[in-house]
Amino acid sequence: SSTNHLASWIATFNDTFDILKDESKLNEESRVTYLRLSLKGAAYDVIAQLDDAEKKDFPTVRKRLLEAFADTPYAAYEKFKNRALLGDETADTFLADLRRLLSLVTTDTESDCATDLLAVQFANGLPESVRSEVKAMAGLIGVVENSPGREAAVCHEKMRNWRRMGSETAIIDLKWAYMQVDIEESLRPFQTVVYNGQRYVVTRMGFGLGPAPKIMDRIVEATLSQNEDVEAATDNFRDDVYMCTEKISTEEVRNHLLKYGLLSKEAEIVGNGNRVLGLQISRDKFHQLNWRRESKIVKEIDENITRRQLHSVCGQLRSHYPVLNWLRPACAYMQRCSAGTDWDEQVNSKVRNMLKQTIDRLKLSDPATGAWVVNNSTHGEVWTDASAIAIGVVIKIGGIVVEDSSRLRKPNDTSHINVAELDAAIDGINLAIDWNLSEIDLYIDSVTAYNWVTAVVKNSHRVHTKGQSRKLVARRLNVLANTIKQYKLTVRTHRVSTEQNIADALTRVPRGWINSSNSQSEVGDSVCIVIEDCGPSEIDDSVPIEIKDSVSMTCTTSKEELNRERVTELHRIAHQGAERTLELCNIDRVLEEPVTKQLIQDVCNDCIECNSIDPSPVVVESPMYSA
Repeated sequence: SSTNHLASWIATFNDTFDILKDESKLNEESRVTYLRLSLKGAAYDVIAQLDDAEKKDFPTVRKRLLEAFADTPYAAYEKFKNRALLGDETADTFLADLRRLLSLVTTDTESDCATDLLAVQFANGLPESVRSEVKAMAGLIGVVENSPGREAAVCHEKMRNWRRMGSETAIIDLKWAYMQVDIEESLRPFQTVVYNGQRYVVTRMGFGLGPAPKIMDRIVEATLSQNEDVEAATDNFRDDVYMCTEKISTEEVRNHLLKYGLLSKEAEIVGNGNRVLGLQISRDKFHQLNWRRESKIVKEIDENITRRQLHSVCGQLRSHYPVLNWLRPACAYMQRCSAGTDWDEQVNSKVRNMLKQTIDRLKLSDPATGAWVVNNSTHGEVWTDASAIAIGVVIKIGGIVVEDSSRLRKPNDTSHINVAELDAAIDGINLAIDWNLSEIDLYIDSVTAYNWVTAVVKNSHRVHTKGQSRKLVARRLNVLANTIKQYKLTVRTHRVSTEQNIADALTRVPRGWINSSNSQSEVGDSVCIVIEDCGPSEIDDSVPIEIKDSVSMTCTTSKEELNRERVTELHRIAHQGAERTLELCNIDRVLEEPVTKQLIQDVCNDCIECNSIDPSPVVVESPMYSA
């Protein structure tokens, strides 16, 4: 039988024998005896060839059986990448078999690369219905679907570390970084190229090799760790070495790298307009280090810009800059509004206008700038806010904004705004932990969320909530309490007004974008324009008179009917009455114009489900009786 079937059979046999052993006091040698009686053919021959001492040791017998029927590394890898969860198989069994197959491919199963590969295949092997949820919970989205996202996360971590290394710093870049990495002879056949009919072997690490950046990281990191003084004063990202010149000189670091065979360029003092992790660092008139955007802002927008080009422009504007203020939600909102369009198809005029307004505003003032040096204090301020559109977080250390964050809420997110405020508070605490802050001043502009968080922080009383979101609120408060306890944080809460909350800008987009963001509104407008341009008198005589007479009526009522249909759809989500329906209409992106309360009331009165509840919302007049 195949190896996985043999392994599962032995495991079942082992569990069964453990039960028999407890009941009948059988010894270990009996386990092998029963196993030999259960096998036949080639499996029995494997046991027969063992020494007498090995035949009595069950772990040795099991190991020899698995080795004898094991797959080759190539066959094991094919099975590994095609392995999926079977219908009646548990997740633990699936994961155990993946580990077994991976152990046949590589002996170093505990390395970061092997662990990531195991996690990726485990997520990919799950059913489609739960695959995306498991990836999101396990943090695998960046690993599985978008490797640049994972690189950006590493870059953010390095940037936080480098900004806390002081104002007197320098950066050293290696010469011919990848060309200094010699490939071991047994691995050189895997790097061959054919040019003009001649086969060549590449003896240095190739630039296009997938793991090349991580390999370079490990090499430089291991080299720097050979000297305690060098390791304490330096940090690296790929082939760039960032160092504090107050602790060690640049020549000492260069000589240390040369000692282990790494050639480097001349050190550059940070602050002369040079580039550090994609940011341009320079000194102001007060001799303070400041960062700003390195790339230039797009001056003109192509009228025929496609969705792919739009995402590219938004990616360049947003990139990995630590502070962007209002630009973060603006770029994310434009990308969302372009959804539904093919990647190489032109975006609609509404999205082009949004991009043009954003570029014009950037020309006046670019928010991608700030102080580079951050002190090593463990005290900081966390400002959080949430709206119907987005959730925003701002981190301040030493009185300066060091990083901000913003993420859009889902279009169909109907959760209460107070739940979103708690999400913002949790995001803020997590970002503060990334900055190694232990004393946090948390600023919230929601009275309810402030009272809830204060009760959890001070442990003053148990929070009691009502309504449909009470379980969601309790879950988030438990997460917040456990995070504070686990990381031993000291949190002080502060209530501020919306005008004072600096995170408010990260949750908003221009008001004119809200009602014009969906492409369906353009379809409605184009229908009305066609009808207006082509009245009943201009329609061909072959068209029936009934259709001619209905054209003018359709022109005037199409939008009203579309609005009423959309309001009806929103009301049917939960049938929660006129007030809740009005809230859903205010955050909806399909409605072309604000709806009236009378329209919402009419929709609620015409709803069959709402009229069927007891007591009925429809008042029935009492009959008049007379004697």
